[in-house]
Parts: sequence; C-alpha cells; structure tokens
Amino acid sequence: MARIDHELLKGVIRENIEALCRHFFANGQKVNEEWKVGNLQGDKGRTLNINLSKDKAGLFQDFATGEKGDFVTAIKLSHNLDFVTAALEIGKAVGVSLENDQQTSRQHSSGSRYTTRKSTRQPDWDRDYKLSGSDIKELVAWRGYSMEFCAWADANCLIGRHNGLWAFPVYDNGRIVSAHIRKDKNDWIYRPRLKDIGVQLGPLVIGDLASAEKVFSDESQWDLFSLLDRLGIQHGEAIAGIATRGAQNGSLIGGLQIKAELYLIPQNDAAGRAWLEHAAGVLSCNVKIVTVPAIYHDVDEWLKDLKDVTEFVDAIRSAQVRKPKSAPIYVEFHRPSYFINYEPPPDLVLVGDNHIVRGSVFVIGGAPGVGKSRASIALALAGALQTPWFNLETHSKFRTMILQAENGRFRLKQELSEINQPVLEDHLLICPPPPFGLCFAKDDFRNQLKKANDDFGPHIVLVDPWNAVAHDDRLRDYRESFDIIMEVFSLGSEKGPAIGILPHTRKPLVGERASGRALLNLLAGSYVLGSVPRCVFVMQSANDDVNETRIIWTCCKNNDGRLGPRSVWERKNGLFVPVQDFDWSSFDSPEEKKDKAIDETALAEIFKDGAVKLKRVDAVEALINLTGRKRTVCYDALNEKTGKLKRWLKFEGGFLAYVP
Repeated sequence: MARIDHELLKGVIRENIEALCRHFFANGQKVNEEWKVGNLQGDKGRTLNINLSKDKAGLFQDFATGEKGDFVTAIKLSHNLDFVTAALEIGKAVGVSLENDQQTSRQHSSGSRYTTRKSTRQPDWDRDYKLSGSDIKELVAWRGYSMEFCAWADANCLIGRHNGLWAFPVYDNGRIVSAHIRKDKNDWIYRPRLKDIGVQLGPLVIGDLASAEKVFSDESQWDLFSLLDRLGIQHGEAIAGIATRGAQNGSLIGGLQIKAELYLIPQNDAAGRAWLEHAAGVLSCNVKIVTVPAIYHDVDEWLKDLKDVTEFVDAIRSAQVRKPKSAPIYVEFHRPSYFINYEPPPDLVLVGDNHIVRGSVFVIGGAPGVGKSRASIALALAGALQTPWFNLETHSKFRTMILQAENGRFRLKQELSEINQPVLEDHLLICPPPPFGLCFAKDDFRNQLKKANDDFGPHIVLVDPWNAVAHDDRLRDYRESFDIIMEVFSLGSEKGPAIGILPHTRKPLVGERASGRALLNLLAGSYVLGSVPRCVFVMQSANDDVNETRIIWTCCKNNDGRLGPRSVWERKNGLFVPVQDFDWSSFDSPEEKKDKAIDETALAEIFKDGAVKLKRVDAVEALINLTGRKRTVCYDALNEKTGKLKRWLKFEGGFLAYVP
C-alpha cells in the first residue's frame, strides 16, 4: 500500500482548498471565507460549510447532521474511501503525487546515520537537499510557480527538500553552511543551528546584486519567488531579490551592498508594516515602495490573481520613493564663538521668559479636576490670538495639538462651544480619547501620531494625562515614557514642538500646604517630572470646598528664566479670568484645627445628646472632624466593649447609640 506524505498533504489542502472544493463539491458556492454546499454528497444547499481560510483550511461542519472533521474526512465520507485512497484523490485533483518517494528518501538520508540538534555538520546540498523531478512538479503545483523557474531555482541551489520538508540555503562567504527548513507554515528551524556554527543570520539573496538593474525585497521567500518568476529572472532578466526570512528580520537588508534601484514590497498587515519600517530605517539610499492592493494579503496572492503581469509592472513604475532618514546627531561640540554668534529662530521662545520653548518639555501639574485640560485649551487660544496666557507674554502665534484621553466628544463640544472662538479651527488639533488609550508602545499608534504631527505641524504638543503614558510612578517607567515621547516628536530640535505633559499631583499630607519651589514635590513621580522638564507649572484649588472655582497658578521651576509671580484665576466661560482680591495670608497659613478632647462631651455632640444613632464608620468620621484626632484613635475610642467611651455606648441593630 502507498505511504502518504502527511506534511505535503496538509500543504496541498491549505494552498489549494478553494480549487479542491470546486472539484469535489461543484454544486457549492463560495461565501466569504467558506464553501457552502448542501451535504457531503455534493447536493446544492448551504447547510454544510467548508472553511477556506489558510489557518483552518478544509475543516467542515454539516449543521444538518452534526458531522464535522477535516477535508480528508470529508472526501472519505462523501466517496466511501479509505484514508490513503482519499488522500491520493486529493493529490490527483491538483496534479500532485502525495506518495512518499522511498528512493528519494533513501538518497536524501545517505551519509551519516543521524545528526543531533547540536550537530555542526554542514549540509551537502547536492546530496541531501537537491530536488528530484517529482519534487519540482509538486512545487509547481503547490505554489503555482513555472516549471522553468523551479528548475532554475534548483540549479542555483536556492531551494531544496529533505525528508519531505522544504528548505532554503544559508550562505556564509559563498558556502552553504546551514539549511532553513520549513516544518510547517509558521514553524521553521535551522540545521545546523546558526549559533552552534558561529554564523550570523543573513537574508536569502536570489540572483546577482552586483549586475542587477532592479532589486526587489520581501519578508517571504515564497512571495519573492513568485515575483521573480513572473518578471523572468530565470530567462536572464537583470533583476535580483532579497528575502529577509520573516517580518522580524527587516533590518538584515542593511548589511548588503546594493547599487541598483531597490524596491520594498511589504505585506498588508501590521507585521508587514513593521518590516517596512525596519528595512527602510537601516538603508542609506532611496528606496521605492510597491503597494500591494488592499484586497490582497501579499504580492504572491496578488500575482496569482493577475492574468497579465502588466498591472504589476505599472505598480513598479509608480512605486513611492522614500528617502533615507538622516542619521541622528547624538552629540556635537562647538567653540565659544559659535554660541556667541548664534541667532535663534524667531519662533523659538513661544511663551513667557523662556517658559515654553520649542524642542523642550514643560509641565502643567495639578489635582484631578482642578482645570489642567482647560488650561491647555487656554494655551491653544493664546497661541491662536497671540494674547497672554496666565499673565505670561505670548511672543508669536502658534499651533497646538492636544493628545488627550480624558474628555469625550460631548465634553469637548460643551467646552469649545462655550469658548466659541472660530480662530481655533486653524490653530488647534485635539483628539477624543483613543479607543485603546495612549498606547505609545505600539508601532501603529506611534506612526499615526507621527503622521498627524507631520501634517499639522504643531508648535506645542500637550499630553493629557501623563499617567496614561507612564502607568506607574517607578523611575524606569517614567524614563522609558520620556524616551518614547522624544522618539515621536523630535524632542530637543529647535524645529520640533514644545512638549507639555499634564500629570496629577499627589494627595497632600494632613495639614500640608506647599508653595513656591516646594510644589515640585507634589508631582507624582516628582524626581523625574521635576528634573527632565525645563519649566513646571502647578495648579492648586484655592480651598477644599467642592464648589470652589478659583485656582492658584504657580511656576515653581524655570531653568532658563524668571519664575514670575503666582496668580489667582477663576474658571469661567470655558477659560480663566483673573481674580483681583485674594486673601494670600489665609491661603498660606490656613487656620489649623485644634485638637479637642475625646470625652463624653464630644460623644454627646456627635450623637446630638442621644437623639441620633450612627453607623460605626459615620461615628468615627464625625469624631475625627470634631476633634482632629487620628482615625485609629477615634476608632478605638468608639469600641463599645474596650474603648475609653464604652460606658456611654450601646451597639444594636448595626448602629451605635449614645446613652447618657
């Protein structure tokens, strides 16, 4: 009896599932990612579904009978066949022999009897991996390449096969030192392992880079084979290809000398976009980006659907040119005369005495709800109208972009409608809370933010709140967050925006009323937030009354200029208006609550001479407010069994009562 190559069988089903459905179940039809047919006998209908997606290719379920299984099972049941015969029928349907080639297996396994995982024996490609005639036919049927290309690739040792597994060579100094072996779709191994032979991973180069007029690069060897086949590399076309062996290895292309026109062809997914950024980011030459139509996942899928390669050639001609990024300058030194003769750009200093400067960081800190978001919109309006901001001079008009995660569309509608300033239309860009938060760790988020920054060209970018970026008060978390901000917005450049971050202040200690430079200590994560920014503003409520609308505005740090006097403002009409008369002495020295004795008099007062009963938690809170004593002291005193006031207390029905 014939022996079936199970790995090849799975591959044939995965790569040809729609064609197989059309062959075996011709009365069905494709609906999205499923083939729908009436039953396993192939009648018309929609109760039996066969999955067409590559991850689940061939899995079926009959909702009428409850039967389900893989595609081989479907063919067995529908044609009353055993497993081997069903598998062979599947192979015949697409022109692939699924029998194990015993002679080939013996040929491929000659030499050493076995190799261990840590073996460093380099492969003999001609002996161990050379394709047989049947291998080439299977490759043609499976991947859709031309017979001429497959024969050319085999002759140039660009693909091989061993024990039924496809493999690509790894070259080092012109010699094949390892095989990159495909065990399954996303399961690849190197034999021998590269670290065991001391070889660094390199891309697979197809053709001659030195003589090629055009070079194409893709993350996938399979995609690149398809492209080069259709363009005719096997017929002598002056082209070459570079496969980086996976999306995670885009930067490998940077180690090659490329003189010809270079085309990058990313796949249409997040990994493909990341590959493009990594590949383009390490190149010092112009590259051209070939865009695969959105309806296709990759160039291989696109080319299989094209009857004429003209459309692809047109895409090559219209490829988008991308220039290399200039290498960052990490440090530079100059003589004193350079700085003496330095002429700053006219829009370098935006606000105050170097309070807000392009390319630097400033902070607006305050307790939640004190008005930090309102202050940021007030800053945007000051930039649009070139009017003072909290008594600080605005030196030129500027544009403001607010990246925020707190105020929804309705809240923003209310605030901006109340301000009602049409001039903001061209000077303010603000986002509603992003659905996934301020996820700077994601490449897609940073890329979209960079695009918004490039399109709008803001002079100031505000990040509100800071704890949506730095989720923790640890020093490392804050440092990493600043590094991410610097990467996205070119921090430190005179052409980049000033970055304003809006952190919360910590809860003050009992009786604490900080002022002046001491306000720095109120910032959550104060060490980093106080050291990295050049300027820090802090907003405080004028008192603890929930109806208080006045705030104290203080600059507690300005490395490059004067702090300026603190001031008082009232939240009004969506912005702030100055307060003229304010009792600074009462604010700076609030009347301290004098401790009262915890005795029967205090007990009678909180229980209104026995007229009311209180839950224990309410009684404790009332005693704290009356006496100013600590919670634990009040709690112990109100224990009806052991406390100092127990002789006057009674506990019943969940309530404490005062008994004179």
